[in-house]
Amino acid sequence: MKMPGQSFFLKGHSLDLPRIFFAGVFLLSLCLFFWGLRVPPSLGDEIHHYRFAKNCFFAGGRALYDSIYASSSSPGFFYDTEVAWPFFLSLIWRLLGRVSFPAAQLYQTFYYFLLVTGTYRVSRILYGVREGILSALVVATAPMIVSFSILFYLDMPAAAVSVWIFCFLLERRYLGAGILLGTGYLVKKSLSFFIPAIFLWILIQNWKQWGHWILSNLKVFIPAGLAEFTDDVWRRRHFVSQSVSFSKEWVLQRMSAFKKFEASPSVSLPVSEKMSGGITALKPLPVHAMKTPAIISDFSNSSIFNPLDAAKYFGLFILIGLAIYFLTRRWEKKDGPLWMFILFFAASAGALHLFPDIRYLIPVVPFLSILAARGLWRFLGTSPAKLIVGVLCALQFAAPAVYTLQQRSIPEEIQADRSVVIRSI
Repeated sequence: MKMPGQSFFLKGHSLDLPRIFFAGVFLLSLCLFFWGLRVPPSLGDEIHHYRFAKNCFFAGGRALYDSIYASSSSPGFFYDTEVAWPFFLSLIWRLLGRVSFPAAQLYQTFYYFLLVTGTYRVSRILYGVREGILSALVVATAPMIVSFSILFYLDMPAAAVSVWIFCFLLERRYLGAGILLGTGYLVKKSLSFFIPAIFLWILIQNWKQWGHWILSNLKVFIPAGLAEFTDDVWRRRHFVSQSVSFSKEWVLQRMSAFKKFEASPSVSLPVSEKMSGGITALKPLPVHAMKTPAIISDFSNSSIFNPLDAAKYFGLFILIGLAIYFLTRRWEKKDGPLWMFILFFAASAGALHLFPDIRYLIPVVPFLSILAARGLWRFLGTSPAKLIVGVLCALQFAAPAVYTLQQRSIPEEIQADRSVVIRSI
């Protein structure tokens, strides 16, 4: 029988697994950081979030608009998207005293570190150290995790926050979970899809202890509600109602049940009349704030109903592990909270038409990885099997990293075209 400190791969060798694990995650994070530095941001949403952070930096606070973008509303494109990622990055830049692409890349990579270590912690609490390491290995090498740890998309921070919310709930650290839930809402609004699961899990944890149940809910939902409330107040002062978080117009626009509803334009309209020193009083940002990489293409969209897309995004081990999990009936009572989070999120995403794009499911990938690891674990009884898994994980980590950088790179023919203005960061 193995002791808790025994090697994951080599029998008979006593090693400090947690320290080796954290050192390994640190090295993987460094690899992604230095790899991402090779090419500046140029894909779809990442350039939007990067420019949002730059405009927050130069504005000295939450930026309202970007006048460089084409828009049907003067003076430019309005930032009605989630604010936490760009705002925190702008604070880092203010500490440095300048805009820094390496700092931004390190900032994004830090969420990868948080995600992998959080997945390990949750799995260790539920099943043990070795299962925690395998779960972390599965999530750390999932193709979509690797890709969005390089690209400046909000999906990676959302996944990192979601797993730590879950971890704090398991440990009954409700106030911490509430602060993270509020922060997560400002990172990616879709994290509010976890609220029914959170409410149900708190009820189960405090069953028939109604005083504890009420207090626990207050600790979670008061800070989360304050974050949502302050964001909504800001949006109502600056944008029309459809830009307000989960407004009636936004929900109707997303839900397929309301076929007759005609969505209004996606660009947010100013309400300068309601602002003190409204938009018309705002001066365009200085020229040096407008420099940006060229937007070449959007990162590959996908469909969860396409098996090839599912394999490309989730990777080999999540899909095979889940298949083994179901075929061998590996489920047990401790899996319940994981499934609650997965199913409530998936149901909400489906109702609001976030399907079929797979990347919108990234907040539940750590939970799927933990369940997949439970399926994989029973087949790792021999050293050759573990070695094979290690090699395949290394390949699965490297392939999307290379592919992502190729997609992020600006083609030479575009760089050579003098009619295309490519601005530096």
